[in-house]
Amino acid sequence: HERASVGINGGLSVGINSQIVGLLRGNGRLTASDLAQLLNKSQRTIERHLHDLVSSGRLIREGSRKTGQWVVLETEGKDENDDQ
Repeated sequence: HERASVGINGGLSVGINSQIVGLLRGNGRLTASDLAQLLNKSQRTIERHLHDLVSSGRLIREGSRKTGQWVVLETEGKDENDDQ
C-alpha cells in the first residue's frame, strides 16, 4: 500500500508525464486546462510537465497557442533512441 500512497501523494512526474502523453496521443488539441481537469491537477502543474516534455523532446507544439495542437514525438513502447 506504500506504493499507492507514493503515487498519490508524491505526484510522480513519470506517471503524470505518461498520462499527459497518453491523453495528447488521443487528442492533441487538449489544452493545459483540459488536462488539469482530466488529471485532477492544477493548470500550473500541467504547464510545468508540458514544458518538461517539450524540453526532453517527447512533445512539440504545432501552430498557434489558440488553434495549434500537441504532437507526441515518441512511439509507444521502447524508444528508438534507448540503445544510444
